[in-house]
Amino acid sequence: MAKLILTHEVTGLGAAGDVIEVKDGYARNFLLPRGFALTWTKGGEKQVESIKTARAAREHASSKMLRSRLLRSPPSRSR
Repeated sequence: MAKLILTHEVTGLGAAGDVIEVKDGYARNFLLPRGFALTWTKGGEKQVESIKTARAAREHASSKMLRSRLLRSPPSRSR
């Protein structure tokens, strides 16, 4: 089993920053070559924290943008 840190959301496995364990072949042939994950190391905890911080910042920015769009949209007219 390979221990990896996800760099992107992968359906059925987890979100970016999650530490997962998958079979060696799946890691070697799919996740690592496509850049969906990095191999886990003891120093990888710093990478996990930076990935989670970036994800939180993106979510915060998108929620602020959505909120501003909702506040700017004109009221709907009913007939």
